[in-house]
Amino acid sequence: MTPCPLCAAHTVREYADAVLEVDVCSSCGHRQAKHATTAVGDYYEHTPQAAAFLAALETTRRRQAKALLARVEGLVPQGAPWLDFGCGRGWFLDEAQRAGRSALLGFDTSAKARDWLTTRGVAAPPPSEREPLWPNLSSLTAQPEVVSLLDVVEHFEEPAAPVRRLLHELPSLRWVVVKVPVSDGALFRVARALRSLAPGPYRQLFQVGTQPPHQHYFSSASLRRWATSTLGLRVALRWTDPDVDDLFGRVAALAGLPGGRLAGRALGRLPHDSEVLVLERVSPP
Repeated sequence: MTPCPLCAAHTVREYADAVLEVDVCSSCGHRQAKHATTAVGDYYEHTPQAAAFLAALETTRRRQAKALLARVEGLVPQGAPWLDFGCGRGWFLDEAQRAGRSALLGFDTSAKARDWLTTRGVAAPPPSEREPLWPNLSSLTAQPEVVSLLDVVEHFEEPAAPVRRLLHELPSLRWVVVKVPVSDGALFRVARALRSLAPGPYRQLFQVGTQPPHQHYFSSASLRRWATSTLGLRVALRWTDPDVDDLFGRVAALAGLPGGRLAGRALGRLPHDSEVLVLERVSPP
């Protein structure tokens, strides 16, 4: 096994099938995934977006956005320019607008997502001509003091790479807000326990078959190590957010089993823990 990408400790193979391999660190509990195949193209073009799933997901994301904005009140000035990197459907930015924040920017690799930003009146920098997966930061209408990466860094092969680059290219950047799913939650533990019988929920946690899938699955311990030791940032705020909303769509793979629909609904109501870190740059760029 390859060493842990965060702490260099020994890793062991936790799971392997035809489409997914997962190695887990024996020290910090960090998981690194290898996918046999991934989809190609715009996420919102090739990934099913069932109405029930979207409604449940929107409820969760808007609740989390409100909680995040309330927690940073008093820490991050109201007028601080804020870039939501990997903004998706723009639900966080929508809630930020409602909370009175106006210096908002958004970026997503999806052209559909960027169109949604335009309809909300949020500035959306275009992708770089040479790097279509990276924003043209020179086109920004304001220099961000805050960048949020909500459910984003786990999709990168090297999860520290986008944050390091943002810190390098944005001298104005003072706070980095990161949210990731963590393996300490009940849903991950149940999906892991059931994977020999029903691998669907476990695969779904790693977003098998989507583009981009989850390349990493943090533990609470590995996330703190990544933020402080790898990135050299100070943890200003930290909290765990249990996704207790009805996330039946995330475990819909169980629907084909006897009693699977009921089991899927039960699993969908378990806490799928996410951890949020508000990180502060402690030294000048």
